Amino acid sequence: MKKNDEKLRRIVRDNLRLFRKEKGYTQEEVALALGVVRSSYTYYETGKTCPDIYAIYRLSKLYRIDYGAFFTENPGTLLAAEKNEENSKRWYGRFITG
Repeated sequence: MKKNDEKLRRIVRDNLRLFRKEKGYTQEEVALALGVVRSSYTYYETGKTCPDIYAIYRLSKLYRIDYGAFFTENPGTLLAAEKNEENSKRWYGRFITG
């Protein structure tokens, strides 16, 4: 495996775990949403296998994040931006509804 391939696999693996925990899902719940068994999903998070692009797309919808976030080396800023956007929408909604 090439060095860049290993790096991308590590990034995806780490982000799968990070996003799942950030959103409060168990591996079993995510596996069910993807239509795979838990052990298959566990392989994604450990880097033994990589999810296909369709699984990444479904996860992006489940987590309500851009699918490109799975390939981002430091997604913490994306998660922070997402939280800020959610907070802004809540604040704006309260402001409008009075």
